Amino acid sequence: MGPAYLVVLIVCAAFAGRLIRLPYTGALGDLYWQQQLGRYIFEHHNLPTALGAETFTAPGAPWVPQEWLMGIVVYLAMSHGALWILGLLATAALAVALLLTARRAQRFGASGTGIAICVLLAMLSVEGSFGIRAQAFAWLFFASLLYTLDLEGPGAFAALAIVVAWANVHASVMLAVPVVWIDAAVALLQRGAANAQARRKLALAALVPLATLATPLGVELPRYALMLVQSPIRHSIEEWQPISPHATFFWYGAFPLVALVVAGLRTLWRTCPRDLLWTALLLAMTVGAARNAALLAFVAAPPAALAYTTLIARLRLPQTASRVGPRRLAVAGGIVIAIVAFVWNVRAPIRPDDPQPPLATLDRVAAMPGVHRVFCYDFSVCSVALAYGNLRVFMDGRADPYPLAVWNDFNLVRNGRARWLDVLNAYGVDVVIARTGDPLDRGLRDRRDWTVQPKLDYCCRAYVRANRPLRSAQRGPNLAQRRRSSV
Repeated sequence: MGPAYLVVLIVCAAFAGRLIRLPYTGALGDLYWQQQLGRYIFEHHNLPTALGAETFTAPGAPWVPQEWLMGIVVYLAMSHGALWILGLLATAALAVALLLTARRAQRFGASGTGIAICVLLAMLSVEGSFGIRAQAFAWLFFASLLYTLDLEGPGAFAALAIVVAWANVHASVMLAVPVVWIDAAVALLQRGAANAQARRKLALAALVPLATLATPLGVELPRYALMLVQSPIRHSIEEWQPISPHATFFWYGAFPLVALVVAGLRTLWRTCPRDLLWTALLLAMTVGAARNAALLAFVAAPPAALAYTTLIARLRLPQTASRVGPRRLAVAGGIVIAIVAFVWNVRAPIRPDDPQPPLATLDRVAAMPGVHRVFCYDFSVCSVALAYGNLRVFMDGRADPYPLAVWNDFNLVRNGRARWLDVLNAYGVDVVIARTGDPLDRGLRDRRDWTVQPKLDYCCRAYVRANRPLRSAQRGPNLAQRRRSSV
């Protein structure tokens, strides 16, 4: 399994360097609202249950803060200027998850080369969602659960502790339920109800759903997960969209893994039918939502590595015996490459289009007297505005608790559709953060009632209403209600 170690070391070193240089990679919409969530928990010693006055479109809307633990950690890290530590921890969690996956492939009987190739493909799959994010830390618990379910004897019950920890990090823990149920069903069919291990699996299948409730949220966590699966707002969030030709992390990573599994289907069905069922489940989830590609990779990599090994064996290619000298040279070379990759990514200059919060723009807006209602071209950008006491946001990166009517109005404005200006007027928006060159930017550029501010950040520019309208908390929802009635 030596080549797999080197692959994980080199790629994770590059990932760690990138997160230290750009900690907001993939997480701009999360870190700032999580910071405010952590602050709230420290100040009030409980979890919020609704949106507050920081948003003017949905104050009081029910909210299930399922990433509460991440909020505490992010608040502590950002308060001490230590996001780089979270970057290292996120990379370490990914490395351990990949090594557990490689170890599972080794147990299946896969070759070292097959394991290394499939681990590399798995790393390509996670690249699209990787960052300082709760879901990235949740990958470690998912991989640990799969590893634990391979164990014989009472050790399999460690899955309960894994599920409890996972539930306090991310709502994706609900995936543990069908995974454990499939494991139990296959064990029952293969071994029979009289088998001790099959009975343990059945006990786990009964206990794991209860373990998901072991959080401060209780039954609200599974209710939230069910709501999110059915929520129409998923259509407005990019990573919840079905797989598209632009999802390169899927086509270069998860898809080859699935192709290997299909190629070795006949052998794999005899040796690991449970893992084939897991792969089918995650493939269906990934086709519906691209963000699940990483989970698919962790499930598919071990059987894919075994399929690769079997296919190579059928071709009867000559095997090269490894010697101690070349192995030591490869290890030394891998370590050097990992160090170079880490330093290169840490020291690489920040490009204008790299993910960075528009702090200069929002600093200027917040310096204006009074309280301002802000609309951002991307709801994740307005998460940054939560840190300013005199800014109120149309929508922020929490996304889920905002009502559908607010989402409809948000999409109408950010895409510059008909009556977009009526929506801004109805909600009393007096500041717009527009992406440079997008429809909203073009629509406001020549209007005399909006004043463009100096461009301070590469991503966007601010527009300020020249004459702030008389605001009413009911004007926006009433407009949204009229729109729904007219459909």
